[in-house]
Amino acid sequence: MPAEVLDAYLAPYQSWADRIALLRFPQDVPLVASDPSYGLVSAIEAGLAQFRKIPALICWGERDVVFPPRVLDIWRDLWPHAEVHRFPDCGHWVLEDAPDEIVACVRAFLTAPLPSVKRAEIGH
Repeated sequence: MPAEVLDAYLAPYQSWADRIALLRFPQDVPLVASDPSYGLVSAIEAGLAQFRKIPALICWGERDVVFPPRVLDIWRDLWPHAEVHRFPDCGHWVLEDAPDEIVACVRAFLTAPLPSVKRAEIGH
């Protein structure tokens, strides 16, 4: 990633006070029912099923140290129809690691004919 792009990502986090959310966010990831955010995250996850019929594109960096491959497995279970593109040499910032390839994927996805889906199936 070019230095100026990395600098832009880091710019909001100049002090410890600015960076505390970066520490607290992963600490708040609920793992068991007694964790404070467990109920909210579970409710959100349950609601994701409503999007099962919506066309979806997933561009996945296989070297992501934040989201392991099991997260992609969960997403594929939630959206089995999703078009998945794996990028073996990309990490967490997959858009920065493979911008041209992802733009091509997004353009192809957005210009492809929509599958035949009834409006009632997509929540309208």
